[in-house]
Amino acid sequence: DHDYESLYALDLQLFNTILSKLINGREVTLPKYNFYTGLREWGETLSISQDTLIIVEGIHGLNPELVTAIPQKQIFRVYVSALTQLNLDHHNRVPTTD
Repeated sequence: DHDYESLYALDLQLFNTILSKLINGREVTLPKYNFYTGLREWGETLSISQDTLIIVEGIHGLNPELVTAIPQKQIFRVYVSALTQLNLDHHNRVPTTD
């Protein structure tokens, strides 16, 4: 049984390699994890311009262990949390704790 919520469920070395290549203007092929087969699959290619921001969504984006190969001066971390509940309609509400 795998803990897919753990930072260590990620291939941190590959993540850093891909980020470094993108930052340095190189094209990369993005991996996807196939939960059915349990294997990595290679998908679309991506390249970015020099002035493009890379946004890493999720709580792990705040963890310094995620991006050890990227100079700290190139990283800006932001945490955003909704303070009010989301009302889907008059009967269905989603609290911010979900």
